[in-house]
Formats: sequence, C-alpha cells, structure tokens
Amino acid sequence: MLSDSVDESGDEPSSNEPAGETDLHAQKRRILIWLLVWSAIMGVVAMFEDETQADPVVDLLLGLPFVILGIYWCRTDAAERGHYIGVPMSACLVLMFVLGLPIYLFQTRGLKGILSLGWLLLYLIAMAASLIAGAVVTSVVATGEFSL
Repeated sequence: MLSDSVDESGDEPSSNEPAGETDLHAQKRRILIWLLVWSAIMGVVAMFEDETQADPVVDLLLGLPFVILGIYWCRTDAAERGHYIGVPMSACLVLMFVLGLPIYLFQTRGLKGILSLGWLLLYLIAMAASLIAGAVVTSVVATGEFSL
C-alpha cells in the first residue's frame, strides 16, 4: 500500500507546497492575492476617474473581476470541501454576490459560517486598505505630494 506522500512511481512529490496544503487550497490563496491586487488597481484607477462624469458601464466592467474572482473562490472552496454548488446557488452568487457569499459560507460550514463571516470582514478591510494604498501611491507619484 502506498503512503500519501509517495506517488505511484515511488518518488517523493516534487512540489514545494507546505505539508498538508492541497492544490485547491493554494489556488484559493492565489485568488485572494489577486483580489488584493485588483483592489490596489482600483485605487489607481480611482485617482484618474472624473467623479462628475462617472460611467456606469465602466464601473460595471471595473467591478466585474471582483465578482468573477469571488465566484471562482467559492467554486474552488466547494471542490476542496467536496460540496456541489447547484444552479440556484450559482445564480445567487452571480446575481447577488453580497447575499450569496454568506449563504454559501453557512451552507458549507454550518454554524462555523459565523467565524468565516468574521474572516470575510477582516479580508474586506484588507481589500479596502489595498485600494487606499493604491490611491495614495498614485497620488504621491502623480503630484509629488500626499493628498487624496
């Protein structure tokens, strides 16, 4: 019988992942990093956007990556947990992500979903900080002085 740490050829796994980390878990982490990066990009864009001539189509296009990455995270998390996301939940995630994500967390974690919502709140604060950092750096680079 083969152990979990040795593949069928008898060789040790060649990945550099920490012990116990799955490919899906690493994928979830990468998605979270991309959400932070996109938040910083949004901070840069916000410094160049004229608020008096806001275009709803541009706002939709700029916000779309948040929803796509969020849904991708949910699908990756569901695969990691062996949970199936059905059509109604997929529709809820696509059409009402702000409502669908907490529902998904409670579906997959039960009462521990409350703890997950706490982590989500902390992550949203990190995304806001990333957005502000992108705006501040852009302001300093563009004007040579600190102003928002």
